Amino acid sequence: MEIQITAIKFETVNGKKTGKSFSFKADPKKLEIFKTEATLKKKIKEYVAKSGIFKKEELDDVKYNMEDFLEEWKKLVATESYIQKKVEEIRRYVHAQWTLGALHGIGHWDRVYENGQKLLTPDVNPLVVGLFAYLHDSCRIDDGEDINHGQRAAVWIDTLRDTYLKDISDEEIELLQEACRLHTTTHKTGNPTIDACFDSDRLDLWRVGIIPDPARLATEKGKEIASNTDYKSLK
Repeated sequence: MEIQITAIKFETVNGKKTGKSFSFKADPKKLEIFKTEATLKKKIKEYVAKSGIFKKEELDDVKYNMEDFLEEWKKLVATESYIQKKVEEIRRYVHAQWTLGALHGIGHWDRVYENGQKLLTPDVNPLVVGLFAYLHDSCRIDDGEDINHGQRAAVWIDTLRDTYLKDISDEEIELLQEACRLHTTTHKTGNPTIDACFDSDRLDLWRVGIIPDPARLATEKGKEIASNTDYKSLK
């Protein structure tokens, strides 16, 4: 969603107050990479300066009408901060409960999380994808073949509803459980969030000597990553 920002400079000419302005639209989502208001405003000021509308000596006197934009940006930054804290909380808890080997332990979970961040789109729930990284293998018995570990994880998630997952919505819990339940048996569901969870795990198959096949991935981003990654260098 793009929101208009207006930069304006007032001046008095022949006793009359006039002004010149520059308006443009920006997407708060694309600018949430800037985590402080100061760095965000600096970036916007740089963009305005490049427009050439204002002389260099005028830039310090330019005022910005961007309240609506800032309001949406702050919501996004606050949401991202919450997600990071919640995912880190789950990471610490699960890691303390389960100690698996290199194939399905914390190293794998961290890579699944990193893969998930690359797969995010506006249609993908980032909290569910982040939690999936640390819960999908949490109920494994060992590093061997354990076909039912996803189903056990889905059931175990219910036991966390009143504690670690008490702030998670019912819809997000259902998505998380479905992703855990199906991640070893289902190619694609058509749900962007669940499919992103699947691919975040499958993109790490190289660790067991399996090169991720783009045709077997569920998302377009996943296919693109698999197609452009030199997996031989990762071994």
